[in-house]
Amino acid sequence: MEFFTPGDKSVARANLGIQSQKKLILFGAMSVKDKRKGFEYLHEALLKLSTQFPESVDEYALLVFGKSNPEMFAQIPYEIINLTYLSTPDKIRDAYRSADVFVIPSVEDNLPNTIVEAHACGIPVVGFRLAGVEEMIVHQSTGFLADGLRAKSLADGIHWVLSEADGRALQLNARQYAEQTYHPSVVVPRLLNLYQSLL
Repeated sequence: MEFFTPGDKSVARANLGIQSQKKLILFGAMSVKDKRKGFEYLHEALLKLSTQFPESVDEYALLVFGKSNPEMFAQIPYEIINLTYLSTPDKIRDAYRSADVFVIPSVEDNLPNTIVEAHACGIPVVGFRLAGVEEMIVHQSTGFLADGLRAKSLADGIHWVLSEADGRALQLNARQYAEQTYHPSVVVPRLLNLYQSLL
């Protein structure tokens, strides 16, 4: 919570060499090709988003980190900023700080650290209503929970965060939620109480 914190967006982008002034949709994974991370759903969502809101093509860009192949992004109509593998925690933090929304379209996950890190940096998160993800995003407060595994709902969530919601309120809510839920001063007593109850 002390390392992943909100920061100046323009400074973070400059640190990563990002010149775009667009609203950035962040997706990150160790390997973008990992089927469990659901990039195919994000890909489809972006196609739907560009069709439903053509103006968004000039307003949004996709920021990606992790191992990937350039051809994975070939059909996406948005500007692609591919950071590839980020080698230091500072760069990962700057990626979050550079973004306007973090999208986690995972089809299989438990308690993704990326959601905790994004929220700690004050970045709203869009993900599907499944497994641990559903328990980590407060719908329309710290982000958006998309229905099922529907790319259309994921697209709706991205557009809602970037163009309809109160962005500043989402940022403040995300950071506050991270502090109240994942800060060691909160987690440690809960774990101790659990252990004691099991003894």
